[in-house]
Amino acid sequence: MDMSNDEIVVRYRQAKEKGKQLNILADLNACSVDDIVNVLVEHGGYKLDRLSRSRGKAKLLKKEESNKIVENLTGKLKPESVKHPEPEKIPAAIKRAIEAGYRELIDEINARKERIEELEMEIAEFEKEIDVIKDWEVEHT
Repeated sequence: MDMSNDEIVVRYRQAKEKGKQLNILADLNACSVDDIVNVLVEHGGYKLDRLSRSRGKAKLLKKEESNKIVENLTGKLKPESVKHPEPEKIPAAIKRAIEAGYRELIDEINARKERIEELEMEIAEFEKEIDVIKDWEVEHT
């Protein structure tokens, strides 16, 4: 990470939109949102469950960003700087193959995003269980 832990905590605290700030901090430090969340938990005194709303917002914003990229790749949004061959010069078989490939790629991306979301929910459940165990351990030692 390029920033110190204290600098990350201060910038997060000062941010008006916490979800966006998590993404910005992750981009600036070339790390994941989860790494930033870990810094905030370990060095900022935040509790993981209290950061879930900002974390969810950050992931939603990232998802919207990646959807725009996918839309761009599928041709829904065409950058003016990219020159495309004239549609009538592309054989129909090539067009069908390209469309099928894009659809397959998009389906695979969406399936993996769903799997990631499922795994994140499982992790959250495990973290809750670990917190209960730690609390019990503190009370009984």
